[in-house]
Amino acid sequence: MTVNSFTVFDWVSFARVPFVILHHIVCISYALRKKRVSPIVRVVLIIFGLDLFDLIPESVHDFLAILLDKEIYPDFLLAYIGFTQCFRWYGILSLVCYMAFLHLWSIYDISRVTAILVFCTAICLPLLTPFSGFIYNTGGHFWSFDREKPGYDLYVYWNWIAQGICLLSIISADLYVIYFLQRYRKRRKAAVLLSFTTTQQNIESSLPSSKITPVLPVTPAVVIRNCQIKPKKVEKSLAFCFIFFSLCFLLATVSFNFLGGLNSSLVKVIQMVAKWLEYFKFTPYIWVLRT
Repeated sequence: MTVNSFTVFDWVSFARVPFVILHHIVCISYALRKKRVSPIVRVVLIIFGLDLFDLIPESVHDFLAILLDKEIYPDFLLAYIGFTQCFRWYGILSLVCYMAFLHLWSIYDISRVTAILVFCTAICLPLLTPFSGFIYNTGGHFWSFDREKPGYDLYVYWNWIAQGICLLSIISADLYVIYFLQRYRKRRKAAVLLSFTTTQQNIESSLPSSKITPVLPVTPAVVIRNCQIKPKKVEKSLAFCFIFFSLCFLLATVSFNFLGGLNSSLVKVIQMVAKWLEYFKFTPYIWVLRT
């Protein structure tokens, strides 16, 4: 039995596994310590659970396959690992679309999340049949849909459609939320200034002219400055979450759909970065939208 040597890219790629596990455990523990968490954070916690459901068995298999430079797992274990990867992938795509609706309406219903998981199970079950499959290629050490199965084209097209719907949903939701909050803050600011002006006018009209001092006109300027110095933290936080998630999502999409099977050094660097960021793209939602 020959033992294959690991490259730097392989070691860096496998080094992400303990970091991801520790990161997810810390985030889940942090969120569960809160008496109340937002619906979006609950969805992110489910996604973290899907990550752990897939990452551990996949990493063990890939480590042994690269070490021995051959496939040693029986077919039923390969089918199980392929199922967990696709279940996680389609589960994340579906939950991200659902999270986009949560951005808009802030509605949470566990039955809807359950329906999403059932839907993903139905999509992934054909991968366990002769109709389709998700296999490991020992030549380039990467996972992909089985080109020799009749359902290959169907899953490729569905994968593109699901990714497009997911991306459009999160972009539309975040842009709408940012636009809505900007309008809300402008109206709230105008209402505060109008209320203060009306109150000041009522006070001045009820006082004798001798009681009105020149110091009073200075007060509105102080109030206006106090209203204007408040930063728009919510809009900036949502924008940061959206931009970070979008970059990670697009990088993972390009890496999976276009770079699989390529062996250049630049491609390996991109795939390595994509693998690291794939499991951290939802982290800002935990720290920013935790209440």
